[in-house]
Amino acid sequence: MSPMVNESNRLEAPLADPSRRRSVREDLRRIWNRRDFMLFAAGSDLRTQQMDTVLGNVWHVLNPLLQISVYFIVFGLILGTDRGVGNFLPFLAIGIFGFGYMRRVILGGAKSLYKNRGLIHSISAPRAIFPIAVMLTEAAAFGFPFMVMLVVAVVTGESVSLRWLILLPVFVLQSMFAVGMGFIAARITFYFRDFENILEFLFRMAFYFSGVLFLVDKFVRNPTARQIVDLNPLLDYISLYRWAVMDIPVGSRLVLSAIGWAIVAPVAGYLWFQRRERDYGRE
Repeated sequence: MSPMVNESNRLEAPLADPSRRRSVREDLRRIWNRRDFMLFAAGSDLRTQQMDTVLGNVWHVLNPLLQISVYFIVFGLILGTDRGVGNFLPFLAIGIFGFGYMRRVILGGAKSLYKNRGLIHSISAPRAIFPIAVMLTEAAAFGFPFMVMLVVAVVTGESVSLRWLILLPVFVLQSMFAVGMGFIAARITFYFRDFENILEFLFRMAFYFSGVLFLVDKFVRNPTARQIVDLNPLLDYISLYRWAVMDIPVGSRLVLSAIGWAIVAPVAGYLWFQRRERDYGRE
């Protein structure tokens, strides 16, 4: 059972009035008032992720190390996708961890309403707190692979520089985009549960169109294909991480695109999600 449901007593509020639609301003105020619950839920989820394993939280470090080791052997040594990349190991780590974070936030957001339907039926709280709590959980969990990513970069020869200060703003932009898409995925999945499986398939495709395993400039030569790849916001945030850590150049268009997606996705996603607020407490 979700920690959100277990801790429903922390949300001491009357049952929601499904007949009344609240304004966006009022909804945002109520979301802010639930910030302690969202932080508590995120911490609880993070602590319980590896509770049933022998090594426990050690897996938060082992998992990213094993991931990049496998991908490095297959794609770097066997398939040779390291073309044009001087230091492929941190390049790969940034791609895998950056993509994985966005994937988990969006997929978790998609499941957040029906996973917490017991709590939704019991309390008066904006339903947006559930996708946001997922993002906070994954943001905390991302700290482990993030540190592994930086250690790998330094050990393999990358120098610590002032560009590393850009990492936090990039992470914030990435999180804003991801939670916005999580809102959209949550609403669709609430009405159409099969969308969760479709989303998994879309992410498998996106994995190979986001420059996770290769340098886009070296592998995507077709102009039409390149235009399609350049429209992918996942590539924007991965590229900005690589610029900050490895000094792989990015253009101003990519920077503006990353900022634009980080503004449009949460605003549009939240507004679209909030329009059906009254439905989310119904089976």
